[in-house]
Amino acid sequence: MFFLSFIFSIQLIYGQEENDTTLEFKSYESVVPKDGIVVSVLIKESNFDNNLLDFLKSMRAQQITNNLKENEITALVHPIVVKLLEERNDVSFVTILGTNSNSCRSNHILIYKVTDDSIACVYESTFPVLVHRGWGYFGPQETESYISTIGKKGTNPGEFVTPSDITFDKSGNMYVADYGNHRVQKFDSEGNFVSTFGKFGTGDDQFNTPVTVKVDHVGNLFVSDEHNNRIKKYDFNGNLVSIFGTKGNKPGEFNIPTGIAVDRKGDVFIADWENNRVQKFDSEGNFVSTFGSQGTDNGNFNQPWGIAIDDYGFIFVADTNNHRIQKFDSEGNFVSTFGKFGTAKGEFSNPADITIVDSQLYVVDWNNNRIQIFDLKGNFVKSFDMIGNEQGQFNKPWGIGAHNEYVYVADTNNNRIQIFKIK
Repeated sequence: MFFLSFIFSIQLIYGQEENDTTLEFKSYESVVPKDGIVVSVLIKESNFDNNLLDFLKSMRAQQITNNLKENEITALVHPIVVKLLEERNDVSFVTILGTNSNSCRSNHILIYKVTDDSIACVYESTFPVLVHRGWGYFGPQETESYISTIGKKGTNPGEFVTPSDITFDKSGNMYVADYGNHRVQKFDSEGNFVSTFGKFGTGDDQFNTPVTVKVDHVGNLFVSDEHNNRIKKYDFNGNLVSIFGTKGNKPGEFNIPTGIAVDRKGDVFIADWENNRVQKFDSEGNFVSTFGSQGTDNGNFNQPWGIAIDDYGFIFVADTNNHRIQKFDSEGNFVSTFGKFGTAKGEFSNPADITIVDSQLYVVDWNNNRIQIFDLKGNFVKSFDMIGNEQGQFNKPWGIGAHNEYVYVADTNNNRIQIFKIK
């Protein structure tokens, strides 16, 4: 592997506004592909022998295309590769960042095909762009940074099969819904395995795909026992307190319960997936009220999943298959909605779990393999995303939780929990 030992610093400029952030790349190998930085490069007037193509491949260039008739190569490369290209005698090149093309949106990384009379966009990323003297690239940005990983695929203690959600008690203990292993696992605040409970079945001490876990303000743990169509409540010592719900569509019944949220009064809100509604129960599991019905209008749902409640009692619901987030008051009256289907910032493809951290809403954008962050009015703030199985990358994440200055993501199809520091 080609290894670079020099330090290459880049001063960032956002549009016309200066920013004091400086990135230092100590080696190409150490930062790619984990941080996902990439620059669009158009290489022209080269002899295009195999040495150049081999060089680009050895530098892990992406989206390499060549047009030998027009003596052009386009590629996505790391900024350090630009430095190396500058040092090659056999290559002349230009880096192009454009935001005025009719064929591509602004604020994205772009590759352009240049002809005598036009510039046409031929590649567009889904990632926001930072601008530096004509170079366009994405990440790392002022967003959550990867810290560590807990777990791997397996059935042993501390291992997971499609983990789906995370929650924390006041002592920092973490509870994970180990969906495919039909159990809940407990870890201490350092991420060390403590205990597990549950196994496959329909008995009081069993689960059939536990999908969501939530600790209330006094330490009780609620678990959505999804395909048993019930909610199980445990005390802070892990003792089963009560079970409520059965399969059906009447008040207090469920057809695939998913998300759970608990307000300051101890009332419990459950996303009733196939019944396309949210049900409210008191802390003892007694039915109180319901809101929502199937549809696409405001206040309707198409298989809701995650629920979060802010300090003012407003209820946020991930309306998963309507690809949006809906906001309701504490009585279940519709307030507002944001998002639509898509891959651009602020758009969703099956939003799953949600949580509120420091007055910001974190949304697991399941099918886009990313976490998007919004203010509580629904304005997009930032995101962190990259599909894959490397550190900091996601493969169909479902659940999210937060404790102190860290956010924890259930990276479901990678069978692990990833930890990021909040910025």
